Amino acid sequence: MQNTKFLYTIGYEVYTIQVRVKNIRHLYLRVIGDHLIQINCHRFVEKEQILHFIQAKELWIRQHSNISQKVRKTRIQDGYLTIFGQKRLVTLKRGEVRNITPIKDGYVVTIPELTQKEFDQVVQPFYRFRVLNEAMTVRATYDEKIRRAGVDRIPLLYVSKMKSRWGSFSARTNRIHLNQQLIFYPKLALEAVLAHEFAHVLVRNHGLKFYQVLLSWLPDYKERLKLLKKESYDLECNDLI
Repeated sequence: MQNTKFLYTIGYEVYTIQVRVKNIRHLYLRVIGDHLIQINCHRFVEKEQILHFIQAKELWIRQHSNISQKVRKTRIQDGYLTIFGQKRLVTLKRGEVRNITPIKDGYVVTIPELTQKEFDQVVQPFYRFRVLNEAMTVRATYDEKIRRAGVDRIPLLYVSKMKSRWGSFSARTNRIHLNQQLIFYPKLALEAVLAHEFAHVLVRNHGLKFYQVLLSWLPDYKERLKLLKKESYDLECNDLI
């Protein structure tokens, strides 16, 4: 092994791994900043050993990284909803029955009182529904892929608010959870997260085999992840309703 750098993904975060060869006996790992991991090792260590070492430390790395996912909110005074990165105008209307209705140029939100609390009681379930509905549309492709790999137990899909992950898969409950915040980003990002979690149905860890599966399904996966780093979108599209 020589001094080198390479990229490594933990969850949905891409890290730069900086390997420094020293006259030492063991491997040492340091997390520097948000996305830089420094590995100190002796010159006879193979890259495969370093990768196994990082995999074993993934949970610790996540806990010691200064990564925070920005929680985006829709305020009643904004005058629009963001649906998969696209801004749609909102018309507020007083009414006893809470409701959200699509119209040509956006949505009509009916609420008893024009407050943020009432607004959230309509908008948040709507966001969850839109994310789940889009995920259900996309999932057929990945259902077929895991069936071909010999998996008969197809996972259930759920959408909820998540503080530190875009998605998760539980082998115990056979459930995939998606973050409601995906509503603020393009559909390409949602599919990347969904593909990631379906790949975990076949491979539990983030090792080489996992990424071989994932990238065979979605070759532009890493490019799509970059969409989740963007602050805002205002794309021109009329197919939302």
